[in-house]
Amino acid sequence: MDNNKKIHGLALAAWLASVALFPGNGEAEENRLVPEVAAAPAAPSEAAAPVATATSLIPFEQAASSLVLRGEDDTIALTFNISEPARLVGGALQLAYTNAVSVLPDTATIEVKVNGKPAGSFPVRSPSGYQLQSIPVGTDALRMGRNRVEVRAIQHHRVDCSLDATYELWTRLSPDRSGFLSKAPIHFAAPMDLLAVGKTGEGFTDIRLIAPSGDNTAVVNQAMTAVQALALAMNRRDVMVSVAEGPGKGPGIDLYVGTATQVGQSAAARAMLAGAGPGLSVKDAAEPGRAVAILEGGSRKELDGALLAALRGPLSAALTSGVLAPQPGQLVARPTVAYTLADTGYQSRPFTGRLARTRFDIAMPADFYPAEYDTLNFFLSGATAPGLLPSAQLLVRVNDRVVTSFPFRNTDGETFRHKRIEMPLRAFRPGINRVELLAEVPDSRDAACQPGERTDGKPRFMMLQESGLEVPALARIGRLPDLGAFSGTAYPYAGGKPFTVMVDRPGGPALSVALTTVARLALSAGRPVNARLAYGSAGSSTTGDVLAVSTGGQPDASAPGTPAAVPPVAPIAGQDAVPGTDAFTTSATGHVDGLVSAGSEELLDAFQQSTAREGGRSANARFQDWLAQASSRFNSWLRYQDADKGELPEDANSLVTVSQRRAPAGDGVWTTIRAASPANLERGFRSLADPLTWEKLEGGTAIIRADTLELVTRQAEHRFVNEITDESFGNFRVSPPRGFPTISRSTCCSSWRCFRYSVSGLV
Repeated sequence: MDNNKKIHGLALAAWLASVALFPGNGEAEENRLVPEVAAAPAAPSEAAAPVATATSLIPFEQAASSLVLRGEDDTIALTFNISEPARLVGGALQLAYTNAVSVLPDTATIEVKVNGKPAGSFPVRSPSGYQLQSIPVGTDALRMGRNRVEVRAIQHHRVDCSLDATYELWTRLSPDRSGFLSKAPIHFAAPMDLLAVGKTGEGFTDIRLIAPSGDNTAVVNQAMTAVQALALAMNRRDVMVSVAEGPGKGPGIDLYVGTATQVGQSAAARAMLAGAGPGLSVKDAAEPGRAVAILEGGSRKELDGALLAALRGPLSAALTSGVLAPQPGQLVARPTVAYTLADTGYQSRPFTGRLARTRFDIAMPADFYPAEYDTLNFFLSGATAPGLLPSAQLLVRVNDRVVTSFPFRNTDGETFRHKRIEMPLRAFRPGINRVELLAEVPDSRDAACQPGERTDGKPRFMMLQESGLEVPALARIGRLPDLGAFSGTAYPYAGGKPFTVMVDRPGGPALSVALTTVARLALSAGRPVNARLAYGSAGSSTTGDVLAVSTGGQPDASAPGTPAAVPPVAPIAGQDAVPGTDAFTTSATGHVDGLVSAGSEELLDAFQQSTAREGGRSANARFQDWLAQASSRFNSWLRYQDADKGELPEDANSLVTVSQRRAPAGDGVWTTIRAASPANLERGFRSLADPLTWEKLEGGTAIIRADTLELVTRQAEHRFVNEITDESFGNFRVSPPRGFPTISRSTCCSSWRCFRYSVSGLV
């Protein structure tokens, strides 16, 4: 600890010594309202967007929303995957970029690193459309598998040196034209080659399941896990799944599952499956830059075994370096654990502009309960330079909301050593949370804005990478509806619990929406989910959890006039019932243990742990009965709500609505994605499926507006407890009902008698 403090002090001292003293600060000004951070710039129109044609380009795995650099100094981390033959021939990084017209071309620069080593730089000068830049990369800088690229943009405003103007600066990379350009054409011959597949002009990764247009329940259910496995191996958040009788066009993957003699296969599928050997095989499609993946097997057991062999074998490295590895810029919140900014990939360096941005994600547990029972603490270590205006401050934004601010009051400069800044847990939600640290450091000289006489060479702020984060004890109560937990952690559909995917009619975009949603849930959960397709509408006889997709405009099956309920899904012909699970450890990698465990015939049981319990009803189930009898005051505590985001539009102005509620029978959760027509569903879901929008889902209802394609969310009026995974007394002490201070953390209440007395008034 003493050595760390010494190093910390030396780093700050060295930086402060390098900062020239600024002249006296200007007149004090009133603390102004904080401007909203500019939203991610809208992508250019399809006509302006470049079309992917090169068959040697391996795109970055990140979605389009992660390819934007904002402000005066910003860095993004990107990845791409190459095979050993591609590494040996080398190539170049290709960056197709466009920037805001307000960016000053004289000083704007993009700097690039590959696997931690500088690769090159170029000026930012393309405000009117995408421009291609190529940076050669030698074989010595590359490695087989996933490679990491850091792209840093340094940019200034053309005519405005104010703090507000920094929010207007951005540079965007094209998702389908940016990546690694290999010297050799890309061919698809092995499962790992699928990680190099290109993206569509809209920036999505297309996986097309080849299936008949009629009753294709058997084919789709056989392919359900294969679709998820491909999404997990590729680790792309922009996966879009389509279903058609024939192959697709442009970059993507055509997936064939089953046998050539299987009843219900399309003509294209029969022809492809007839020439394939058993197991998982990959080859080039007739369309340039497109891949074909074939999973051939005469029974469900053979299909599951082939997919499991691929995941344990050739795709093992893809899993362990991708979805199972720590994600760049993301922390997984573990109670009572401390982290540093270095754990997010942040590196200490002086900042010379007006607005310093630091972004990272915090993944909260699926059953995390957000309320004001504690704070997540940030400990700032750093310094400010002399001469800043009195309005200088550090803003903390969580999920696009300013949750706290820390003023830099000392205009002579000051040093911070683990300065505590509290972030209320109420601001967080289950799943992924975006945290932004915005250091606003204006100077009196900003008023004199001369492009040739900028003062940007003088450092103004420095935040050290040992600045820390401390996660408190977290209350663990799974409460629903919560679309944030649904999109961020696949709750409550993860964990191996089977659920039904209800699609109101065969064919059309509804099935594609259902499969895409299942693939997204698998990516959020980090493993396949146990989904089974059925056509029709869920009714009172439908049991368990349900994911429903409807294009008839009806909200759900409990509404008047609902079609007859579909009976529970029957097993696929030739598939035995699965009595339980038989776990084993894979030989390929320890990381896959738990992700891949053996089952009798179901591959899903090879991925997930069984949730069944023996010995009667669980303590959690018995506790649910007690909660059902709780008073309205207790229910009010469980409904602890945040501000809604916008007014819900009228039905005529709604393309797609996502809602969640308790099943009528009380034994599950129903999540419904609905639209008034197939055309509305297709158009609206493309906006909803954008990863940036998908991660913003929250509350009980979310709507994509027809006029602006914007997301509007609304908190649920009534919530219920779905499960309590932590049944310890400590969990209830850390998350007390509002209005009952006798069981708060600050109150001594350690005995069972005290707890019993405190909650006796709730029933």
